[in-house]
Amino acid sequence: MKKHILTLFGAGLSTICAVCAVSAQTPRPTHHAHPSGTAQQVSNIRSSVDSIPQTTVVPVQQPPLEIADYTTVFEAPGEGLNRVERRALRAKNHAACIDSLVQSHNYVFYPDTMQEMPEGTVHRIYTDYFFFGLFADHAEVHLPVDRAGSQYIERVNFDSMAISNYRISRVQCGWMISFDIADGDARYHASFTVCTATGETTLTFITPSVTMRYIGTLGNRRRIRPHTRPF
Repeated sequence: MKKHILTLFGAGLSTICAVCAVSAQTPRPTHHAHPSGTAQQVSNIRSSVDSIPQTTVVPVQQPPLEIADYTTVFEAPGEGLNRVERRALRAKNHAACIDSLVQSHNYVFYPDTMQEMPEGTVHRIYTDYFFFGLFADHAEVHLPVDRAGSQYIERVNFDSMAISNYRISRVQCGWMISFDIADGDARYHASFTVCTATGETTLTFITPSVTMRYIGTLGNRRRIRPHTRPF
């Protein structure tokens, strides 16, 4: 009887061990993460990204810009001079420039006003393409002419290499220049008075039919004037 009981007990114990072994080999079912766990994980990721330092643009308040009017003055080589001395130096340089221009025998007269002599009406010249050019080997003339006090304006327009009786002399105010020009059979006489202090230049121009007086300034051929046409 005891032997039979032990046999049954051994068989039951073997069955229990087999069941335990099968249970150990059976994979456990996968449990889905709780939504709160996913939110926590995303929150951790965002927290790590947000922790990276970011460049912050901060607007800077600038004081209002103050604009002032300035006059550009070329004062070289007047370093170390006061205002009175600089003005005197500029006047001296201007006079030297006029002297050099006259003596070069290479300049252009630009008229600002015109008048028929002796008592004609003074007309303002607003166009910029009228001129009288005197160069080393020729003269170029393009001037308006008032016909006997009428409203009709003619133009004297020619180039000439026939320059004669050229005279130049230095006077108290500056220079006096005179010469004759021929344009075919027509003869012209030009007389310049140049003031070195102010730069004012007067041209007395005698044509076969009328005598004109122009007041303007001297310049060189490279001078640029607004809307100037080529010579």
